[in-house]
Amino acid sequence: MSPVHPVTVSEADRVLFERFCTPPPPLETAADLTLIERADLHLVPVPDDEVLVQAYAWGPGDVPSVLLIHGWGSRATHMSALIKTLEATGLRCVAFDLTAHGRSPGNINTLPRTVRAARAVADMLTEGAPLAVIGHSFGGTAAYLATCKGPVRGQPIETDALVTVSAPASLRTMTERFLRQNALPEGHLDGLHQVLWEDHGYRAEDIDLARLAGSAPGHWLVLRDKRDEEVPVSDAKRIRAACLGLEIEITDRYGHARILMARPVLQRIATFLNSRADFPQVVG
Repeated sequence: MSPVHPVTVSEADRVLFERFCTPPPPLETAADLTLIERADLHLVPVPDDEVLVQAYAWGPGDVPSVLLIHGWGSRATHMSALIKTLEATGLRCVAFDLTAHGRSPGNINTLPRTVRAARAVADMLTEGAPLAVIGHSFGGTAAYLATCKGPVRGQPIETDALVTVSAPASLRTMTERFLRQNALPEGHLDGLHQVLWEDHGYRAEDIDLARLAGSAPGHWLVLRDKRDEEVPVSDAKRIRAACLGLEIEITDRYGHARILMARPVLQRIATFLNSRADFPQVVG
């Protein structure tokens, strides 16, 4: 089925879409390197996309695993505060650099590619069933899509717990943010979405967590901050209206990125995991 109001795609639309899918060059700091040095490293193939992604695991292999998905323009080791917090609870943390991020090769990436990569990493390093999937920003949207049936084809990750932090509710939110940050008119929106449909087979309106809320894992924690200047808090409120069973926490201090390093937020995630009877008890 095609979009309700198809538009003609121009070459300029495709050039802009490629720009939309191109992350900034990855940088590796001394802190990143220190965390990498104590991780188990794995190159994970993503067959559908014929790529490899760099994956990491911290913690012994005989304890429950949590899959972490970082945000756009970031890398797995930027979730260090969360990794250390969850390690202290007795969990094994599995993460990966998205395609064209960190140590994963490539030049462009998309949301469906990230979903497929997350599923491949889960299959290889958590036997397809992590006890929880946690994602930040773009990675939070991908985390949700990776755990539900549709719109990204393939076998969902089997988990009963999901945490999304500063996550856009829809692809529309992402494309609007891209146009706004680059001072481009909203008139480009339809062209970008049409490229997604014609070249990748996905309708932008189907990538909407509020519309998909009925297929969420059994336990879902949404974390947002009122001072987030990248993703509006209204996204989280729209998700809550569509999925009344989820837990939501809205802070008013940290913004889009610092929320992932805030001790109260890290403790909230640990408490959420601890509330699950089959999780190990949180330490401290």
